[in-house]
Amino acid sequence: MPGPFSCSHPKGRGQHIPGTAENFDVAKEWMQSVIAPPEPREDKRRAKRFTMRLPIHVYFDDGIAREVTGVTRDVGAGGVYFYLDTPLATGLEIEYVVTLPRELVLMDRVQVRYRGRVVRSEAVPGQQIGIAAASTHFEYV
Repeated sequence: MPGPFSCSHPKGRGQHIPGTAENFDVAKEWMQSVIAPPEPREDKRRAKRFTMRLPIHVYFDDGIAREVTGVTRDVGAGGVYFYLDTPLATGLEIEYVVTLPRELVLMDRVQVRYRGRVVRSEAVPGQQIGIAAASTHFEYV
């Protein structure tokens, strides 16, 4: 059983209360009241994205032909967001391959090859480098 915690919620009145399910709900309610939701961000996507953590192979040429691997955060026909150890320059033309799992396509695994360009590269706290890419073309391989 979890130990006690302090709560400054009006129902808890700053008391030291045991960590029970009921008290967890009180703490959760309090946290939701003081933590503002993130500001809505304008979605510029052309197509729906699906949250999927899948391996991704990214190919690009920034003076040297390279291949790096990472993991996706979300994937769609119009683009992808993924994590790499390597930052990529905005506007860089890339090719990337994602393998869709058998459970999603209801048959053997399917690989999709995309061509596109990097639209954003950002440091993500506690993660690798976050990369957003817009697709210009895709094909099943």
